[in-house]
Amino acid sequence: MPDVRLLYRLVERRAFQEDWAGVLALVDRIWEIQGTSPEPEDRFFLGFHRGLALVETGAPAEAVPLLVEVVEIDPDHVAARLLLADALLRDSRWDEARAQLEAALDRAPDHPGCLCALGWVLYQRGERTRGRQLLERATELHPHYPPGHVDLGLILAGEARWEEAEFHLEAAMALAPDDADVAEALRVVREGRAGEAVERQQVRALLPEIRAQRRGLSPQERRVLRRLRAWLRGQGASHLEVLLVEGVWAEVAAAGTRPRRLDDGWAAGLAWACHRMLGHSVRRREVARHWGVSVDTLARRYRVIRRLLDAADTWPPEDELPPPSPTASAVPAALIPVDFQSRRRLPATTPCPCGSGLPVEICRHTEPAKV
Repeated sequence: MPDVRLLYRLVERRAFQEDWAGVLALVDRIWEIQGTSPEPEDRFFLGFHRGLALVETGAPAEAVPLLVEVVEIDPDHVAARLLLADALLRDSRWDEARAQLEAALDRAPDHPGCLCALGWVLYQRGERTRGRQLLERATELHPHYPPGHVDLGLILAGEARWEEAEFHLEAAMALAPDDADVAEALRVVREGRAGEAVERQQVRALLPEIRAQRRGLSPQERRVLRRLRAWLRGQGASHLEVLLVEGVWAEVAAAGTRPRRLDDGWAAGLAWACHRMLGHSVRRREVARHWGVSVDTLARRYRVIRRLLDAADTWPPEDELPPPSPTASAVPAALIPVDFQSRRRLPATTPCPCGSGLPVEICRHTEPAKV
């Protein structure tokens, strides 16, 4: 019979090498040899590594039950809770992921991975102040932890705070000079900062026309317009883009023989047109529900707007659009971090004395294996 301890060491090694197919095959072999009722420590080890492999190979829903059992075995294991939260996020189960991250942070208030992951999730779910505070705390406590600088830099970029964003992304670049995603984010932020002056000039040029259009609005239309601005800003539209949408409405209202009044239906059509043009990850049903109109009403108004603007719609039908990403946010797509796993890693790790080469925080074997 094979030495099971040796197979455990091989699982650790395959995980360290990110050979996920090898991890899955080895874990299955160990289950086959040991049966379905090993010791709790072994069940933790096998469930953690199989769950990790499933998450990284695109099967988060299959990983969740395994990782739930892992967390039940050791509720204080922060890396396990972070991994479970990762699987839940990838499966679009935001509330459950948030609960796991809150529990992890309660157990490790200064853990950089917990601070960054929970801060990012809260920011995406609308709790921007607390999310930003957690990310700021991560960079203050762990200045050598690249994901903290990356996440904070990206949300600052989404708020057009270009100088602060550039500072944090430059710090991340210095800490991880070979990270292509950080380099791309830094490039986009620098371009955004350079284009800020140009955008201000464009805004100044638009203001006279926009002000003239606003003067003709009734009190009810002004209320709808304020809601439209707030919705667009909440979905990541810049100040200039919001003004451009107002300019579109000025053209729509002036076209035809009868003046058009800005109501919820027209606001929904304008919002959807804006999202289509800017490539925001927003679903049509979500827009219609927000404005309290049917999808058919939204579609009819959108077709009128597109026809008046003489603009071809090159986007695919709604059913062909990809589902929204768990990490979708107001930040431009080029800036969204893609490596949630990096948040689970500590800035400096101590190798496990078992000789596996894995950090002691993840490796469960504190004694050298007897081969």
